[in-house]
Amino acid sequence: MRYCLKKKWPPQTIEHGVLKTIAAFLNSDGGTLLVGVEDDGNILGLEHDYSTFGKNKNYQDEWVKHFDNITGHAFGNALMSNIKLDFAFIENKAVAIIDVSTSSTHVFMKNKTDNNRKQFYIRRNGSTVELDAEETVAYIKQKWG
Repeated sequence: MRYCLKKKWPPQTIEHGVLKTIAAFLNSDGGTLLVGVEDDGNILGLEHDYSTFGKNKNYQDEWVKHFDNITGHAFGNALMSNIKLDFAFIENKAVAIIDVSTSSTHVFMKNKTDNNRKQFYIRRNGSTVELDAEETVAYIKQKWG
């Protein structure tokens, strides 16, 4: 959720990827996001994320607090009941399991990396897609009436 394996540091674009997927699940049919697992199923774990919190910390607790902060900022507190966080240990590595249920109304995500610009995302098959204004209006009318 935080650490970029290519750049070896935690740019906000990595967090943005997690948040936009959550937004898309909220606006579509829900879904489960695994953090610490590559697309091909390779288990990475959360150790790299944990390392960004400094030394001598309760890393999982720090990760949860950070997750709460970024999701609260992006979506507000009213939607937190739609986002469930759990952890599993696979191959002796911690993995975050984020279960997202469909929202009863449309959800815009505040993008912290773009002056809090509100963005609208959906899931399209296996992809997260940002809709433009016209597509957003049509999608909201079709999905929520």
